[in-house]
Amino acid sequence: MTDIPKLSFIVPVYNTEEYLRECVECLLVQDYADCEVILVDDGSPDGSGAICDEYARRDSRVKVVHQQNAGLSAARNTGLDVARGEFVAFVDSDDSVAFDTYAVNIPFLLADPELDWVEFPVSVHCCSPWQQIWKPGRRRVAGQPDVFTDWINSQRYVHSYAWNKIFRRTLFQDVRFPTGKNFEDVFILPRLLHRARAVLLSDIGLYYYRYREGSITVRSTAQTLRDRLDAFLALYHEARSFEACRKECVAMYLRIVDTLIEWMRAPDADASAVRHACDVLRHDAPTLSALLRLNVPVKVKVKNLSLACLGLDTHCRLYARLHREPRE
Repeated sequence: MTDIPKLSFIVPVYNTEEYLRECVECLLVQDYADCEVILVDDGSPDGSGAICDEYARRDSRVKVVHQQNAGLSAARNTGLDVARGEFVAFVDSDDSVAFDTYAVNIPFLLADPELDWVEFPVSVHCCSPWQQIWKPGRRRVAGQPDVFTDWINSQRYVHSYAWNKIFRRTLFQDVRFPTGKNFEDVFILPRLLHRARAVLLSDIGLYYYRYREGSITVRSTAQTLRDRLDAFLALYHEARSFEACRKECVAMYLRIVDTLIEWMRAPDADASAVRHACDVLRHDAPTLSALLRLNVPVKVKVKNLSLACLGLDTHCRLYARLHREPRE
């Protein structure tokens, strides 16, 4: 290993002492030793901070930063501020990564100076009945706006994860994760895509994303649903500015409406904020012909017939009310 590592792992740590050792061990035994592991203890009230310090004493590649609790984005930003590697990778402290993931994918970046990120497969919802492997494919996409529009049109925005990627660190110059927001990856990935000269979709390597009750992606509160809606609504408006993305934007719109309905169901949802979101979305409802032309499952088309025929307000009230009906 050289004095300046090629790869910086950034691991935000908060209340994950049950899984933290497995996470750190999987990084230290990677078949790619030229790395540093930056553990950012985000004010964990459990024993996670002590575990971080233990690994720093045992392995010189481990660096620990302790800070007051400020959230996932702030912890990642702290990691970016101290990272020294030419490349950076984000790993959540309750997840793990297959042994050879970085060893097989970093050579792509080393061989191609225009390549700014590599995206590799994910085992989604590990340790749950819904576990499945998602693969981005195998191809290189280069040039603007193709790097961004391909991300939209291939529906990779549905998998807006920071952690199944290896980034060239220069992408983050003057770019940081938005603090105080859930679904921060949806906010930041488009900014990085607009900067990227080329991206590689890889079909090798594997990130294990653990399904855990109580995590942000599992726990849907009015605030998390509002953040999700805001993130994808901003992405939707950005994507609509590209003619090449117009067709896929209709499918994205349907996903946003589903989130709006979930938000309406939340008992503590802000009624005025919901009305504002409806006002923003109302005029973009697809026509019946546009809905029928979409390349989506038939059940999605059937569900959204009321949206196309009766309008957004009636559609949302219908499905929000159906959800609230008592079940036998």
